[in-house]
Amino acid sequence: MGKMKFEGSKLLNVACFFICLFLLFPVIIILISSFDPAKYIRFPPSGFSMLWYQYFLSNANWQKAFANSLYIATLTTLISVPCGVLAALAYRKYNFKFKNLLNTIVVLPYVTPSLLIGITILMTFSRTFLRGTYYLVAAAHSLWSTSFIYLLMQAALSNYDLTFEEAAMDLGASPLRTFIEVTLPSLKSAIISSVIFGFITSFGEVTMAIFLTTSETITLPVALWKSLKFELHPVALVASMICIIFAVGTMAIIVKFVGIETLSKIGAKTEMSK
Repeated sequence: MGKMKFEGSKLLNVACFFICLFLLFPVIIILISSFDPAKYIRFPPSGFSMLWYQYFLSNANWQKAFANSLYIATLTTLISVPCGVLAALAYRKYNFKFKNLLNTIVVLPYVTPSLLIGITILMTFSRTFLRGTYYLVAAAHSLWSTSFIYLLMQAALSNYDLTFEEAAMDLGASPLRTFIEVTLPSLKSAIISSVIFGFITSFGEVTMAIFLTTSETITLPVALWKSLKFELHPVALVASMICIIFAVGTMAIIVKFVGIETLSKIGAKTEMSK
């Protein structure tokens, strides 16, 4: 019996290794190809060079797209984190008439195709001064990221003990002081993860941005998409690696702060909302 368990464990480890290798294979190809000095995308590379990384850092258009992504992601974070955190706290702490409706409204953008959201917002604001602005793109991104932040905070609040707040208020603390000195520190890890996720969600979003950005507000993922569609330029591989590094780094930080168990709860809540 012990030998069979050992063999089963060994086979499982081998299977996991090949699955991970399969998932990482495209990233490895992109990484290796990004150092090829050739003027077209190919594999295997003919040599090793930092040419296209230098080109990316010195090209005004790519710099602008990168800066736009950072700016829009910052705006998205400033909008979505307070909205998501406060909505989750309201749902957890208070009983009100439209509580279930709040849950549905907040989660709805997360389960709605981003293509549909992008087209709807474009049609709604096409004749207004907001069309093509940073603020409209950030607002659109905030719809999606607020939903996930709300779910993340809901998962974190499932283990939150409200008696600490009640004890603080019984000792004379005001609601504001209780919120600052008791609630926020208790949820620090989840809030930090919300900030990081809100930022990276906007930074890497492409579907809505294709409809809502202009040549002045173009983001890095949209510039990457256009480069692959119309030019197939090797610098697109560098832009891809930057997006991948941001995404992988973000997930690693989120897992460190909130853990796999909390992320699993978010997935369960999402399935229940569909």
